[in-house]
Amino acid sequence: MRGDRIERQEEVLVDIISCKKNPELSDVHLSATTIDLSAYGMKVAMNVSVPEESHLGLRLDLGDEVYRLEGDVRWSVDGERGFIGIEIEKESPDYDKWVALFGEIRVPEDQLSLI
Repeated sequence: MRGDRIERQEEVLVDIISCKKNPELSDVHLSATTIDLSAYGMKVAMNVSVPEESHLGLRLDLGDEVYRLEGDVRWSVDGERGFIGIEIEKESPDYDKWVALFGEIRVPEDQLSLI
């Protein structure tokens, strides 16, 4: 695990805002699962293949907080379950609140050697 990433599985609601490589996916809404998170991106597992350069709206409910973010797919891996890497846009509605969250997350001591 890289030091800037936290392994955490959470449900994320995904709205495919635009998908130039597969226009039929534009305006599709689905649920996915985060694999790892960082202040600037996340790895997500989903049952739909979403190509690179797709623009997404994201909603994560973590505890009592809701995070509304937008981002672009930077990489994707297809398989039985597809994975995508999303870079979060700084213009996202809750970007500052999201980045601040990572200032509060503590890495467990047994994982410090992995950083």
